Amino acid sequence: MGAGTVPIKFDIRENGWVIYLLLTDPWTVEEMWPYVEMNRLHREQCMHPVHSFYNLIGNRRLPPNVLRLRHGSPDLVHPRSGQVILIGANPTVGSVIEVIFRLARFNRFKFFSTEEEGWAYLQVLIKAAQAVQD
Repeated sequence: MGAGTVPIKFDIRENGWVIYLLLTDPWTVEEMWPYVEMNRLHREQCMHPVHSFYNLIGNRRLPPNVLRLRHGSPDLVHPRSGQVILIGANPTVGSVIEVIFRLARFNRFKFFSTEEEGWAYLQVLIKAAQAVQD
């Protein structure tokens, strides 16, 4: 990775309904912890489910201790956790992620090939939830 390149980019999108993370090889679990806390703090301010969108395009591997992220991750355990959308996961990365979710007994995750497919899916969920709130 080049000097000054940040391996993790965090953004709140869709008026607070989605937390978007772009993970670029190589990244570490230690680098992820501040974003886990930002994720939790955002959910604490919301009165609606918050979905997570992970862009893993270009990730050939996951950090060795990635299983630690399942403990206390707001994506998995927060009362306002919604769907977790993942795009760009190669078969190996996707298999490891699936094991992590299964170990956490979390089934609200979906893999998509493109960002467009993931966003289209989330738009339907967000519109349905907003209709219920109105």
